[in-house]
Amino acid sequence: MAAGVGAGVYSSLVQASKNLVLWDKVYEPNMDNNKLYEAIKIKWQKAYEVQLKLVDDSITTSMWKAPGL
Repeated sequence: MAAGVGAGVYSSLVQASKNLVLWDKVYEPNMDNNKLYEAIKIKWQKAYEVQLKLVDDSITTSMWKAPGL
């Protein structure tokens, strides 16, 4: 798109996008799913907190390590 604008094929990136981008589908959020995901997120956060404590207490080891450590 930027090359098309630079070459003068399109007058702007907005114009290029209108000519080149075709929307096949539009996805609308399902707020019922959002409630489900929120409940799962809360459970995951609790499990993660417990897992961190197990690592801190040297019962398990972390599967993630920061680069350079």
